[in-house]
Amino acid sequence: MGSTFPVDLQTRRLRYALAVADRLSFTAAAAHLHTSQQGLSDQIGRLESQLGFRLFERTTRSVRLTPAGERFLSDARAALLLLGTAVDEARSVADERPRLRLGFLTGAAADLTDPILDAFTATHPDLDLDLREHPLTDTSAGLRDGISDVAFVRAPLTIEGLDVIVLAAEPRVVAMAREHPLAGRAVLRAKDLEAWPVLGGPGDDPVFTAFWSLQDLQPPPAITSAGRSPSVPEELTVVARGRAVSITAASAARFLPWPGVVFRGLQDCPPSQICVARRLHDDRAHVRAFLACASTATAAHPALIAALAYGGPRPCNPRPSAM
Repeated sequence: MGSTFPVDLQTRRLRYALAVADRLSFTAAAAHLHTSQQGLSDQIGRLESQLGFRLFERTTRSVRLTPAGERFLSDARAALLLLGTAVDEARSVADERPRLRLGFLTGAAADLTDPILDAFTATHPDLDLDLREHPLTDTSAGLRDGISDVAFVRAPLTIEGLDVIVLAAEPRVVAMAREHPLAGRAVLRAKDLEAWPVLGGPGDDPVFTAFWSLQDLQPPPAITSAGRSPSVPEELTVVARGRAVSITAASAARFLPWPGVVFRGLQDCPPSQICVARRLHDDRAHVRAFLACASTATAAHPALIAALAYGGPRPCNPRPSAM
């Protein structure tokens, strides 16, 4: 039987704590939340006082979750998602307006995101489109748990019960510190990374996880794992400090520029596929309409598709040349 918690927890403080947990940096979390670092620290301190245990271990150099913090915030994240869904559905009933919940991972559909959303909102002005980013631990972007109606996802993935449509493809690249010994080269081979720790993703799909660790290649490179990162900001923070390199999509160089991080091409690696998906047998009209609109809007932009396949409209950031 569940216990009743006697303290009134503010969802704002929970969201603040999750922002810190995703980035393991009070500075980065404060910037993301558009608040001061001191104000964020005060709110986390008050939440920890309410709970009666520490969420984070903090030093002048690092932030990490305590075991209790890791367990609590995992459940708190799920609770906030359920609460958000309950509010959305209640609003939809109260407004008597249909609502479509679009889930996505970091980067969404890259350069295709805006054309698809613009086309859909133009043809469905009476439909409320609710966009929600999901953590990398949920590669279905909310579809598997019923939190999303449709989603932008990345293939390959093998989660059962999804209808997945491939929209475009883009290369994988290596993210590394600007001063990394390999940063002077524009293009690398997977074998070049065998001497360096590689940070893997925390995905819930083994095929997805293997793909972003280059273990889909035959033969797979003998890569040393540097562990897994629960979020892209944490991943890039680790990379910027030179502790590891990571594999990501080429569009990250444009959508996720990070101080001290450069992106380099990879030879002979199959590309990542940008997809739109729904749950199988979800035949509601607005769900099918979104998938059809995503396909049509993508086909209307062949130059974007070609640019993505090449590595994006703009090149990855070069290493500054010596003067």
